[in-house]
This record gives sequence, structure tokens and C-alpha cells, in this order.
Amino acid sequence: MSRTTVWVFILLALFIPASARAQHDGVPRIRAVGSPAALLLELGRDRSVTFRHVAERIARGNTIVHVVWRQTGGQLRGVTQLVTYAGGYRFLRVTLEGHASRSAAASMLGHELQHVAELAAAPWAVDDLGVAALYESIGQRSCAKGTCFDTQAAQHVGVQIFRELTDGSITSADE
Repeated sequence: MSRTTVWVFILLALFIPASARAQHDGVPRIRAVGSPAALLLELGRDRSVTFRHVAERIARGNTIVHVVWRQTGGQLRGVTQLVTYAGGYRFLRVTLEGHASRSAAASMLGHELQHVAELAAAPWAVDDLGVAALYESIGQRSCAKGTCFDTQAAQHVGVQIFRELTDGSITSADE
């Protein structure tokens, strides 16, 4: 290999954004923890174009998200948390808790994945302060204490995914 070729590769590596390189590194960006979460991911990807678009946006970033669904009693709720930044990746966890139909739970997952996509688009948000700064600028507080935020984009995504999944009807298998 000539010196010129080597320099071209080095320059390309320096000037191609990390997010563009990331989508080709073969690292799965959305990972289910347990079969309940895997079923929600499969449902969302198979039946919702909006869910797939959000997943594609995540795949272009340096985020890796682990999804957990704890099927407990009570109303369904979700939370997205930055766990750590290591090796050039931001590791996040999406946790869904509560009872709901699969369509409702997949919609809530899509809502939370929209938050992951928002973080993927802000590569500078690598710690709690950066995440809080991001959501102070694009979201609104959603709890009285702590650092709970929501965005209109995530609310819209959740509603749209639910519409796509139910297509106006919920089957008994979905309950």
C-alpha cells in the first residue's frame, strides 16, 4: 500500500463523523434484556414504520440501549437513563414497568426510544449534566423533583406508533 493511500485512509477516518462510521461497525444498538422486551422490539419493528425510523436514527449514533420490560401491576410507565460513557459509546437503559397490551407497551417503548434518538443526535451529552442540558433546551420537566423530562417529539412518536400498531382495532391477542 502506498503512502498516499495510507494518508487518504487516515484523513477519511478523521473527517468522516463518528456517527457515520458508527452505523457500519456491526454493533447492535438496541438490545432486549429478556423475552418480554424482545417481543416488544419485534412487534414495533415488524408493524410500525415510525418505530423503524426511530431505530434507524439510533443506529447512526454512538448509543447502545438495553431495553427491559418489567410486567408488574400498575399503570405502564417508562424511563430512559444514561448508564455510562465508555469506549466511545453512550450506554443507556430503557425500562418499562407496569401492565399494558403489547401495542401500548411497544408504543411506550417507541416513545422512550425517541429519547434515545434525541440523545444520539447530541453526541456531546455524555454525562448527567450534558443530558440535563439537552433536555432543558428541547423538552419540558415532567416531574416535580429530580431530572424528569419529556419532549413533544417523543409524545408524538408514541401516539403515532400506537396508531400504526392498532390500525384502529385491538385484537384479543394484543390484550
